[in-house]
Formats: sequence, C-alpha cells, structure tokens
Amino acid sequence: MQDFRKLDVWHDAVELAVRVYLLTERIRVTRRFGLVDQLERSALSTPSNLAEGAGRRSSKDKAHFFNMAMTSNSETQTQLIIAERLGLCEHQKELLSDLRTLNRQIGALYRSVR
Repeated sequence: MQDFRKLDVWHDAVELAVRVYLLTERIRVTRRFGLVDQLERSALSTPSNLAEGAGRRSSKDKAHFFNMAMTSNSETQTQLIIAERLGLCEHQKELLSDLRTLNRQIGALYRSVR
C-alpha cells in the first residue's frame, strides 16, 4: 500500500482543490448555483480518488481510481469554463492551465500502474 501523502501529484491536486474552493467562496458572495456545488465536489474528488487509488493493493484497482481522478479533474475544468462563461468568475487561465497539467500528471501515474 502506497502512502498517498508521498505523491507529488496528490499534493498538487489538493492545492488546486483549495484554489477552487477559494474561487467559489468569491462566487458565493454574488450568486449561488448548483454549478458552484458541483465545481467544489469535482475539485475535492480529484485528490480523494488519488488517495484512494494509492491505498489500493492491486494495479487494476489503482488504475481505476487514478482514472476516476482524471475524470474528476476534467469535470472541474469543464465547470470552471462554464462558470467563467456565465460571468461568475473571470480570467481563470492560470487555474485551467494548472488543472490541465495536473491531468497529465495523473495520466502518467495511471499509465505507470496499468
């Protein structure tokens, strides 16, 4: 069993989830939509799936949860783009770029256990 806290990608995912939560707190001041809740859930799901995958014993189980982390990350990106287009937040290019980088990192981790 691998200690997920030793994974750089997990630390990156946690940092990005925190950044998303800080962003959604600013959005909540003006409006509250289901989109904000979903954005928070998907951002939180990414590092959670990484941690769960790292705790699994079989490569197949690890790959499953690392794949789920990638899909949660893609979901976060999509929701952030929608929030930006709705005018709920502005200029999130850096955050989106960091989320895409994270997806590549998770993909490499996924491929390493497949």
